Amino acid sequence: MFVRKRYSGEEIVVIDKESGEEIVIAVLRLEKREARIGIEAAKRFDIFRREVLDRKLVAETG
Repeated sequence: MFVRKRYSGEEIVVIDKESGEEIVIAVLRLEKREARIGIEAAKRFDIFRREVLDRKLVAETG
């Protein structure tokens, strides 16, 4: 896991080494113990919160 301290308005960029395609994760706002983030990625990527993905996988596997 990559852990990095970021401030409001800053971004982290994930780059696919093969295609050069980027996923941009931006810190939009920080309030108390909550961070609002934005994610920019190609439409071919599905983006889920972990708990939603876990429920989806359980439902699909029975």
